[in-house]
Amino acid sequence: MEAKLRLLFLGFFLYSISLSGQQILSQEAIAAARENNYQPALQELNKAVEKNPQNEAALTQRANVLLRFKKFNEALIDAEKALKLNPKNTDAIFLAATSLISQEKNIQALQYLDSVLKIKPDFYQALQFRGKLHAKMNAPDLAIPDLDKVISQNPKDLEAYLYRGRMHTRKIKFVDAMNDFLFIINNAPADSPLKDVAKLDFDKAHSEYEEYEKAGGPFFRLSQ
Repeated sequence: MEAKLRLLFLGFFLYSISLSGQQILSQEAIAAARENNYQPALQELNKAVEKNPQNEAALTQRANVLLRFKKFNEALIDAEKALKLNPKNTDAIFLAATSLISQEKNIQALQYLDSVLKIKPDFYQALQFRGKLHAKMNAPDLAIPDLDKVISQNPKDLEAYLYRGRMHTRKIKFVDAMNDFLFIINNAPADSPLKDVAKLDFDKAHSEYEEYEKAGGPFFRLSQ
């Protein structure tokens, strides 16, 4: 199974409820959202934007909710409206990037991710997305530093180990790659698809290691 770049919202809905310091959503809408019912939140946010089209927090939150409904272009429009009001709104920048990733517009998404990480270098979700996008584009020298930071913040992020392991394999750093794959094999739940994917990637890296070792001998081993 090919591990795909998944859109992990990571509780982002609850993360930025009160961007401007004001309570936008009712407790009922928040409770419904926790049950994956975002319709009440959308209705309340629509009213808030109708009342004040320059409500930055409402626009940002509505972009987030629209992503839940897979209305990616509408989410991008709201996020960009919020950014016109506040170009340093890191939540809106991240949501714009997320909407573009959802539409497979990865180059544009990277521009937003670069922007948000200049403002907030430790933004975990942005580092995740940018690292995985660079990995998807087979750019290990760009992917690995971001994935290192992701793993530093969350040593249990198994997907980050998978992507980093693949980038190490691409750089012919097979020992580092196999260590990443082994971490997944040893720590993923028994029913996790990542465990099977990591086993396949480990076997591939080990096979390539043996081929290079036969050709390069001790000089190759020193490079590892």
